[in-house]
Amino acid sequence: MLPTRLLLVTALLSIAASASRVQAGGGPENVLVVINQNSESSKTIANYYIRKRNIPANCVLYLNWKGGQGNTPAGRFRDQILKPIIETIEQRHLAGQIEYVVYSSAFPYSVDFREEFKDEKLPKQFRPIASLTGATYLWVYALTKNPAMCMPTVNWYVTPEARKNQTSCVNCKEVVTNGFRAQQYWTKKGEQSSEAKNGQTYFLSTMLGVTAQGGNTVDEVVSYLSRSSVVDAAHPAGTFYFVKNGDVRSKTRDKCYQQVCDQLKAEGAEAVVLNGTGPPATSGAIGIMLGTARFSIDASETSLVPGAICDHFTSFGGRFSQSGQTTLATWLRAGAAGSSGTVTEPYAIQAKFPLPSMHLHYWRGTSLGEAFYQSVSGPYQLLVVGDPLCQPFARPPKVELEGIKPGQQLSGVVEIKPKVTPQPGTEAGMAELYLDGRLLARYPHQISAPLKTAGIAPGHHELRLVVSTDDSIGYRGRTIVPVVVQHPDAPVEEVTIKVEPTPAVPAEQPVRVTVSGPEEAKGIEILQNQRRVGFVSGSSGSVEIDSKLLGRGPVGLTAQLVDAKKTTSDNVEAGTRSKTCWVLIQ
Repeated sequence: MLPTRLLLVTALLSIAASASRVQAGGGPENVLVVINQNSESSKTIANYYIRKRNIPANCVLYLNWKGGQGNTPAGRFRDQILKPIIETIEQRHLAGQIEYVVYSSAFPYSVDFREEFKDEKLPKQFRPIASLTGATYLWVYALTKNPAMCMPTVNWYVTPEARKNQTSCVNCKEVVTNGFRAQQYWTKKGEQSSEAKNGQTYFLSTMLGVTAQGGNTVDEVVSYLSRSSVVDAAHPAGTFYFVKNGDVRSKTRDKCYQQVCDQLKAEGAEAVVLNGTGPPATSGAIGIMLGTARFSIDASETSLVPGAICDHFTSFGGRFSQSGQTTLATWLRAGAAGSSGTVTEPYAIQAKFPLPSMHLHYWRGTSLGEAFYQSVSGPYQLLVVGDPLCQPFARPPKVELEGIKPGQQLSGVVEIKPKVTPQPGTEAGMAELYLDGRLLARYPHQISAPLKTAGIAPGHHELRLVVSTDDSIGYRGRTIVPVVVQHPDAPVEEVTIKVEPTPAVPAEQPVRVTVSGPEEAKGIEILQNQRRVGFVSGSSGSVEIDSKLLGRGPVGLTAQLVDAKKTTSDNVEAGTRSKTCWVLIQ
């Protein structure tokens, strides 16, 4: 059970409990994408990811990070990164839906807690240097300066049986796979609870890419994220490879290789245990697990299937300064959807690295983020990089919205009725209704939910209907429908936006945006996601926006009425708005 001081923090994320079972995989409406507004690489990578994954504007946060990309003190991380994330989730009323905190590039991949924990008698094997993703996953501990974040059994999302694999992997038989959900707390028994007092809460966290020296290029990051974004539920053909050798990096966990390999094959996967010190020669690897300090990948001999997870269990796989060891960037450069590595010396402790069962969770249909984090019982030093939403083996239901067509005008009370077609062997469970990326209602999929448009600003909006399967994993299917809200008793002139040049803008050229609205308008703001990037006084006008402010890649811009000149747009539903206009900045 969490200490009292932690319960005060976790209450921040609590919402009314639902009768639904935990749902797996997550989706774009469950992600908070965090961008360094001062970095072109961070904005560019995020632009591509947001477009490819249909991330709602409300689920994007720009931070004014001016620090480096290597190591940062814990206090700076807490004040300039973590606290703004928590505050944004609260201010935007996203607490009941955000499951993933995903960083674009140009953030520090390592967080140093040594000064804060200097009076703690921590064993040398648990040096208080965390990864960015580990500190974010264990955000409650990081926020409250609790040194227990360094302990090897801190992650209760990992089942108790799997948590027994501390110094080395001994038993990965009868693996249990669970989905992850925002409003669920994980008890010490590895069970879900809706009560904060009973357990712990986490954020599944990855970096989309590391572009610091020794990491990947922006083009490489965009390439592997593009590969991973198109394989969800595609069930690609490929083999899981477990490569063993006499190195301690292998011996720490390879006793469990055959156990997991046998379970994978029993459930229909292709899996094999091999001897070797590097990636196997293969034309189709969906997963590679090995233990070695240095290796190279010959693309002519080793081909990774889109969606592949690969790791190699070495001390500095997540440290991109000169260490003499191969980093996780090598796997991503070869096309993996995700990889991991520790950011400081981990002392070959199994609890700090993924168990072989990670690949079994993935095969069963979890997301990449879920597969990683229910396989690492002490994740504080582990940096996870890649696409956390990638789920090649998911079995989501087909979801349709009955009676509402794209672009349809809505007024009065509208019944939102799901039409759900589950895949064979699954059953549909709960439905979730989102408006402009914010969760409005959760209800059984067999019934309809009333949407009262009187409380919604007129103009263009987006409805998302998400339905999960009723099982321990809970695959999620969704449909996204753009609509126009119109109030019959108070008709409002449409807000329009035009971007020039289009469809592509050279990166060195400004973007010219022309907007118009009703005559009585006091002003129109121009938004990129939830961030104001331009403003026009009155009812119409044009403004030029520096392309560097927006970042390269696909950029969506929206015009929204405001009552006065504001510095931020905290409520995406606050004013009448236009359709989103997309432009490619080259």
